[in-house]
Amino acid sequence: SGLDPSFAGCMLWPVDQPGISENTVGALIKQFIDGGAPLVLPCCGEKRGHPAVFSRSLFKEIQETPLHEGLKMLVLRHSHEMSLLPTNEFATIKDIDTPEDYFKFIGETLEAALAKGTK
Repeated sequence: SGLDPSFAGCMLWPVDQPGISENTVGALIKQFIDGGAPLVLPCCGEKRGHPAVFSRSLFKEIQETPLHEGLKMLVLRHSHEMSLLPTNEFATIKDIDTPEDYFKFIGETLEAALAKGTK
């Protein structure tokens, strides 16, 4: 189990959403600390996004959730007590799943980006 019970909370940030700004991450953490809700999510337009901050009170439920289910049902079960952070940051709701998605997001091909890393 990777969720230390001494932690106040944890942030779950899918790797397919790399463009989320430091400001948004900081605002989510601040809202979690200041607001006391067990679950804090960004909301862009009408859509909830990532990353999500979960309080320690949800750790056991997170650990008991089958991997194939993901945490969507947990979020729905706790929707009445979640806190949403309004944002215009589209990266909170946009997945980068394909080389084409990467190109649209970054403006260069994946091959070009990888080539830079080897020089």
